[in-house]
Amino acid sequence: MIKHTTFFTTLLLASSMAFAANTFETADTNRDSMVSAAEYQRYVFDYDVYTKRDTNNDSLLNEEELGISVFDADDFSSWDADGDTYLTYDELNISLFDYYDEDDSGYLDNDEWNKASDDGWFDM
Repeated sequence: MIKHTTFFTTLLLASSMAFAANTFETADTNRDSMVSAAEYQRYVFDYDVYTKRDTNNDSLLNEEELGISVFDADDFSSWDADGDTYLTYDELNISLFDYYDEDDSGYLDNDEWNKASDDGWFDM
């Protein structure tokens, strides 16, 4: 039984790592090894990353729905451009892209993408 559990755990971890790599490749539609803001927003929209977090289906995210512990109240407040205590799709995606674009290049490289993934942003 232990061998089966260990094998299953190994398989699950390997498939998770393959998924993370595949999502970067999927998002990088022009294959330049960088994800632009437009590619990122298309990816997030295509894979319903935003709508899966919108648990009350009001097309807005509150702090609870955002629900990722790496972000704090200050992040949420600064991302909420109109101060209405909710993040729209555009507010969230622009803010997240800027948050993970650590070198301010206007692109996410593979390391920056993996940081977002490791932080749980692409968990669905």
